[in-house]
Amino acid sequence: MFDLEILGGFSLRDGHGAVVPLPRKARALLACLALAAGRRAPRDRLATLLWGSSADDQARTSLRQSLAVLRRSVEAPGWLIADADTVGIDGAMFRVDAVSFQDLAAGDPARQVAAAELYRGDLLDGLHIAESGFEGWLTVERARLHDMAIRVFEATAAAALAERRTDAALALAGRLVALDPLNEAGCRLAMQACVQAGRNAEALRRYRQLQARLRRELGVAPEAETTALHHEIAARRRQAGTMA
Repeated sequence: MFDLEILGGFSLRDGHGAVVPLPRKARALLACLALAAGRRAPRDRLATLLWGSSADDQARTSLRQSLAVLRRSVEAPGWLIADADTVGIDGAMFRVDAVSFQDLAAGDPARQVAAAELYRGDLLDGLHIAESGFEGWLTVERARLHDMAIRVFEATAAAALAERRTDAALALAGRLVALDPLNEAGCRLAMQACVQAGRNAEALRRYRQLQARLRRELGVAPEAETTALHHEIAARRRQAGTMA
């Protein structure tokens, strides 16, 4: 069993935990096949994705060469399934973090917590292939998984907050804001978690940071719900100061 991590970068390890080194395009090719989740991909499509700037014959030759590199590097029989027209992998021989993340994200709250732990960053972060086809594919897949992660972090942070697991709520809300600094739901969850932890000043600081980002990047003010929460926390803090 091989462990393939493609969220937050790229890492392939064999059953003993040893890193399997691969060239850039072989990494990209393996990631494309892994995300296909058991479906075979047409050779022509793979050749266009990764070698679209080359002539058709050269692109198919380059694909064959990269498949040969994968066969030599991933030392296990039968994992690569290829014929004259299509290519696929035996998914049972790989643990793929992005595939597991998608399965867990669609599950119950406990599975969503596990999904949040798996999402370490954007798909294939740091891997650059100068081919418009691949960059287009990567942009779409990266955005899809990123949006899924935002929903997961929103759900898990809200659940932790409701259950008064304050440290977990703060950590999850922090991850959400890091993924999308302009996400107001994430900011509100982070503010509420700060209040639950008795850190009202930090909650107000988070609001000011969001307010400044929204003004600078979008030219808008925070939503009414976010502003109302800010006013509520500020009033509570003033009241606590008066009582002291």
